[in-house]
Amino acid sequence: MQTGATPALASRIDSPRDLPAYVQADPKTQAALQGIEQAQGEAVTAGLLPNPSLAVTQSLLPFPGSPFDAQSHQGGPPQLDLQVSYPLDALLFGKRAAAQEAGRLGVDVARAEYDDVTRQRVQEALTAYYDVLQAAQLVELARSEVAQLERLEAVTERRVALGGAGAIEVDRARVARLAGSRRAVLAELARETALSRFRSRLGATGSTAQVEPSGNLEVVEAPPPPDLDTALRLAEAHRPALLVARRRSALARAELTREQRAAWPTLSVTAGYTRQFQQQAIGFPDVNAWGAGLEVSLPLLDRNQGAIARGRATVRQSELLLESTRVEARAEVEQALATYATARQVVLTLDAQALESAASANQRVERAYELGGRTLLEVLDAQAAYRDALREHISANAELLRALHQLHFLLGTEWPP
Repeated sequence: MQTGATPALASRIDSPRDLPAYVQADPKTQAALQGIEQAQGEAVTAGLLPNPSLAVTQSLLPFPGSPFDAQSHQGGPPQLDLQVSYPLDALLFGKRAAAQEAGRLGVDVARAEYDDVTRQRVQEALTAYYDVLQAAQLVELARSEVAQLERLEAVTERRVALGGAGAIEVDRARVARLAGSRRAVLAELARETALSRFRSRLGATGSTAQVEPSGNLEVVEAPPPPDLDTALRLAEAHRPALLVARRRSALARAELTREQRAAWPTLSVTAGYTRQFQQQAIGFPDVNAWGAGLEVSLPLLDRNQGAIARGRATVRQSELLLESTRVEARAEVEQALATYATARQVVLTLDAQALESAASANQRVERAYELGGRTLLEVLDAQAAYRDALREHISANAELLRALHQLHFLLGTEWPP
């Protein structure tokens, strides 16, 4: 898996489906990716065959100043030994196979952990993405509010000039406009804050440091939520956190097997060559010889008891953590289903009706005010109610989209799949 090259990324994000490419280039996600390569390195090490060992010894040598000879000072004879040993226990007792299996499962765990980190980062980026779009629409709403209040102030000034309203009405209209301008400034600040948080979720640097999301919050499709049993089956099959927990449990069992295999004896075969230097030491010709041997340890005291006990505890711990993750997943999925179902109902039924009613009332009151049939306070109340309905509409759409993607995150897959 290549990690060095970073793909060219645009400075604008037109769809939330583009976010994974940015998240994968995030240094934090890239750091998590290194865990896979580390696990792959450990798996390679586990599969390597053991090295032979070479021993070279010179023995039966005379002390300095007292050389051997064949007549009066026989000794030795000196000999040179070359021995090559090769361990066989890794092959005969399944130690290497157990280590390879643990290494393979370690890679699976690392990949699942990377997928989990990536999905969490994408979910965080999605939430921040919709926060920015929501803040941007609230900025537009605040600007339109200021423009609307400016028009209302102008209408009020004309009415006062014509004697249709008191001078105090102009002051009220001006105060309302200034309050609207203050809300517009605060909305701009909220958008900049949301944008900064969004960029931090992407880890945007270099050419992407000024990346911005584009688009709107209009809900194109809101499928009905799945039933709880279906949702739990999808989460069990696809949710990265559950995959991590299951693979860690499998890895713990493989590591226990590896420690149990390590309790078996060490076994090595040896083949050697010996050269005896007899001519000077005892008067016989120098000779060559060879030998073979078998060396095996006797696991009478150290049978790897501590590591095996630790491995058994790790297996029990991983199984308990898996069950705990399942319990947490069920609770989170239940909550996500309820949140999404409620948000969907609000957007598709209640929100649309409230917005339509507020818009109609606002238009009627504004027309009546221009004709002198309504007071300024009535107009301000109608406009405030309409803007509140618009804010609720924007918030409801954003909440629905966030709830839908939160459901996808908890299931580990999109719904419908």
